[in-house]
Amino acid sequence: MKQNLALVELNFLVSRGNNVKFSYEYHDPDEAIFQNAKERYSVVYEPFLNQFLQLRAGLRMNNGIPQSTSMNTKFSFIELHLFF
Repeated sequence: MKQNLALVELNFLVSRGNNVKFSYEYHDPDEAIFQNAKERYSVVYEPFLNQFLQLRAGLRMNNGIPQSTSMNTKFSFIELHLFF
């Protein structure tokens, strides 16, 4: 069984403490099976509110096998990271 994986990520420092991240992920778990690959696109904004607190807000789009609606989704998220 042969599979393909890819991850491409671009990070842009907009200003000190403000980062924008673009990413693309690809996974084909078995090249012998037609249309079983999965892709994910992300856009994430990551500001550091102070030296211990980071907010992360983003949009993510998943593309999977056409027959599965749960693998073809779009969603947004917000995370709060505490560093100590």
